[in-house]
Amino acid sequence: MFRYTSFFVSLILFLNCNFIPASVPGASITGKDVKKEIKKVRENVGFLSTISLFGLGSSSTTSFTNTLKTCPNFTTDTEAPSFTLPEPSAFSNVNITGSVSSSTSQLWSSEPVTATSSINISQVSSSSVLCRYSVNSVPTTTTGTLLSSSFGTSVTISTVGSVLNIICYTTSTSSLTYSISLNPRASSSTTSFSSSLTSLFSIEALAPDEVFARVANIQDDEVYTYDSFEKCKANYTRWVGASILANSQALTNFTNCGSLNFPPNQVYLQGLTCNLEKAGLVEF
Repeated sequence: MFRYTSFFVSLILFLNCNFIPASVPGASITGKDVKKEIKKVRENVGFLSTISLFGLGSSSTTSFTNTLKTCPNFTTDTEAPSFTLPEPSAFSNVNITGSVSSSTSQLWSSEPVTATSSINISQVSSSSVLCRYSVNSVPTTTTGTLLSSSFGTSVTISTVGSVLNIICYTTSTSSLTYSISLNPRASSSTTSFSSSLTSLFSIEALAPDEVFARVANIQDDEVYTYDSFEKCKANYTRWVGASILANSQALTNFTNCGSLNFPPNQVYLQGLTCNLEKAGLVEF
């Protein structure tokens, strides 16, 4: 009798063990561990993300050193006096170039602005060329505000229809060339800036791992094949890297070009493309 009882007890335990979810290293992995590994992917490159998101403060003081900006859709004007200022909501800037000597100064006058904005004017030339600006009045070699030759000068244009005038001159008898890069600066009140911040600090951006796991329907106690997990992890790793680069480029555009348009967060799409395959039950 005891022998039959032992047999049935062993059989019950054997059958019950078939329903114990477990993972086999290299062959399967639990959903709980999948989530941990996905989180590690982002944390391992987290310092890059931090630099991308918060590097603006440190870079803004050096971004307008005297170099010409080539933002997307930038234009170069070499025919004085008329030029068009870049719009504050576009990834663009305007570079103007010319030459002056002691006998010839050069005056630039913008077309009336169609939107109020702050413009950063970065002078790119030798120290022998000086430039002055004035809004709605004509500067001279002795009047108007002198532009910085090392860092950009911020000029606020608060009235639609205003005209920005710039004069460049030198005491050198030789002809000297110069360039000026004009870049629009976004403000926190603009729609593009506020909507971009909303996107940047959305739940998808602040908790991408959690959103990813929910969309991919990763269950803690489920067991998945390791091959399907590796494919999912590889896709997520590529997405994290691409997102960091895209956000970094967006901040560079903001610093140099005035507009802040972060790329859409694709964590939902990444979650949908994570096709984890169930490994089934593991026998002991």
